[in-house]
Amino acid sequence: MTIAERIRFQAFEPNAATLGHIVSNLRPGDREEALAVCWADDADEILLRLLALRKGLTWVFGRDEPIAAIGIREKWPAAWEIWMLATPRFPEIALSLTKFVRRNLLPMVFNELDARHIDCHSIATHRVAHDWIVSFGAEQHGPEKCEYGKRGEAFKEFRLTSARYRYVSGRRRRRRS
Repeated sequence: MTIAERIRFQAFEPNAATLGHIVSNLRPGDREEALAVCWADDADEILLRLLALRKGLTWVFGRDEPIAAIGIREKWPAAWEIWMLATPRFPEIALSLTKFVRRNLLPMVFNELDARHIDCHSIATHRVAHDWIVSFGAEQHGPEKCEYGKRGEAFKEFRLTSARYRYVSGRRRRRRS
């Protein structure tokens, strides 16, 4: 796949059909993570939670079909939480989605919505997700949270503060100059 093919993606309406498609085809790490914090052990509850999260800001991206959903919600004033779930086809849009987050989502949250920090919780075994989260400048916040999931799964909390965001994004701009 060429670079030009990797950066093309399209936005889908975040509705029951597009979110349902993603939930039905989740990457194993995303399924494990989502089910660890759901009451039931089925995709229907994951979908219900995603539909409820649309009260925040939610985007769905893909190519010929939905591949990833990402969203943010305000936990309390100036404190935001970000989440993402994807299908195994995520590598096809990873570059484009990374650019969207870096160029649009993070500037909106920190510059327009005046966030002090964005948090993200991820099951401790989902190293692929951790690497992607850290690529934006987020750092692990505190120790691993043992007994966090319904069956005692450990989770990690990552945090991107406004100061860290400004530092990391400033370094990127200077490197491009």
